[in-house]
Amino acid sequence: MSGAGVGGASEESQAMQAHVSIILPVHNAEPWLDECLRSVLQQDFEGQVWGYH
Repeated sequence: MSGAGVGGASEESQAMQAHVSIILPVHNAEPWLDECLRSVLQQDFEGQVWGYH
């Protein structure tokens, strides 16, 4: 049975979407932080990127 979910997406398509969190515990890493964040954002993850803080 396929019902409409959030935003009209079916339950099956919602189940197929991965939710990924990336946590970067750092200390005194300012010289490398920009390079690290760019590397994370350049990964070939095909899901939606919501943002970073």
